[in-house]
Amino acid sequence: YGLQLSDKTGKPFDAQQLTSSDVIAFYFSAHWCPPCRQFTPLLKKFQETLLSHGEKSLKIIFVSS
Repeated sequence: YGLQLSDKTGKPFDAQQLTSSDVIAFYFSAHWCPPCRQFTPLLKKFQETLLSHGEKSLKIIFVSS
C-alpha cells in the first residue's frame, strides 16, 4: 500500500515483521488527550505482560499525529 512505518526512534520499520502476528492493533492516540494518557501506560503494561509470558501474537501499531 506504500505505507511507511517507523519505530519509536524514527527509523524505518519493515511491515513484513508483522506477518507472524495473529492480531495487529492500530492504536490511535494523542498526548493531549487525558483518557489516552491514562490508557496508554495500561496498554503498554498489558503488552509487556503478554511478552513476558512468551505470547507474541499481538502487535500494536501506535498512531499519533
